[in-house]
Amino acid sequence: PKLPHTHVEVIDAAVAATCEETGLTQGSHCSRCDKVITKQNVTPAKGHVYENKKCVVCGAIMYTSGLQMQLSSDRNSYIVTGKGSARDYEISIPLTYNSKPVTAIADNAFKDDSRITFVNISDNIKTIGKNAFNNCTSLTKVIVGKNLKTIDNSAFESCSALSSITLTKVESINESAFRYCHALENISFPTSLKYIGDFAFANCNMLSNISFSKGLLSIGTSAFQACNSIINLTLPDTLRSIGEKAFYRCNEIKTITIPGSVKTIGNYAFAYCNNLLEINLPYGVESIGIEAFSYCRKLASVKMANSVTTIGHSAFIYCSSLKELVLSERLTRIESKVFSFCSSLPSITIPRSVIFIGDNAFDSCFSLDDVYYKGSKQQWNNIQIGFNTILNNAEIHYNS
Repeated sequence: PKLPHTHVEVIDAAVAATCEETGLTQGSHCSRCDKVITKQNVTPAKGHVYENKKCVVCGAIMYTSGLQMQLSSDRNSYIVTGKGSARDYEISIPLTYNSKPVTAIADNAFKDDSRITFVNISDNIKTIGKNAFNNCTSLTKVIVGKNLKTIDNSAFESCSALSSITLTKVESINESAFRYCHALENISFPTSLKYIGDFAFANCNMLSNISFSKGLLSIGTSAFQACNSIINLTLPDTLRSIGEKAFYRCNEIKTITIPGSVKTIGNYAFAYCNNLLEINLPYGVESIGIEAFSYCRKLASVKMANSVTTIGHSAFIYCSSLKELVLSERLTRIESKVFSFCSSLPSITIPRSVIFIGDNAFDSCFSLDDVYYKGSKQQWNNIQIGFNTILNNAEIHYNS
């Protein structure tokens, strides 16, 4: 017969239930005879708790079923072409369809759908097509997958309730992509972004915080036009050009940091930035466009490094608070009306490199009494000077 023994209890650890799998309570057994001392009971799976189509417990995505799909031309992937039979107001684009990756959202796919409130774009999506979510007026939040490269023209234009979008590896934001997104307040650009297209964020009048990253090369025409809530603007030192009207009528901008990597500041780029206080153009900037800083009525100080060679006509017209002006030593032409109506400017130093001063370059500069020229009187007389009553009445001080 089996001799009785004292059980040596060993704890059988509990197994936590997950969203989809059952668990076990803590139990125990005898290490000598394997008899169960305390039975482990099965605990039920907890089930997913979804928020914006993502489980807040385990991170699983609930993908939208019923979306309209089209096989790509190379037959290797699928493209979302519409809402199809899906009834969800929160859309989560699936990773795959019929065992093939879903890699794009087609032009006009969800255009004018005023019921959509949220979109989760899966990691396989590389392109969002033109007008894909244009005028989805109830859309408030978009989460973008890590492999999205291109947001095409007007993709989210007139999504007037959109307040949040997360970008990860986007390389190109094309024309009018987020134009008229009136509720958008913050945007952070990844280092992968190279190009911001024309009108991309124009009329986003609540946009106040913009975080640019190194890698950006170009800001297109009117890209941030009439973004009236931007106060401080720091551009990355990889940027090469600022497009025409890029920040036109951004009325609240007070400070701008422009890096030396920028060669060209486009026409009207910062026109009507009424609260801009000062401009320091570092070495590297070569060209200032027509009316680039016109009607910046609080602009008090402008300093140009010696790389600037061209200033377009009327570039600083109606900068009525301008009192301090430092011109580049490589500047050759002061075009017509460049400083017209700069009525607070008391004096100006003109470098010896200047060979041309256009008509009315200093028109209505009623405080301009002294002009300091860095060359001789003979050199001054050789400058081609157009009609300039104010300049003619000022006292000219020569260097020698």
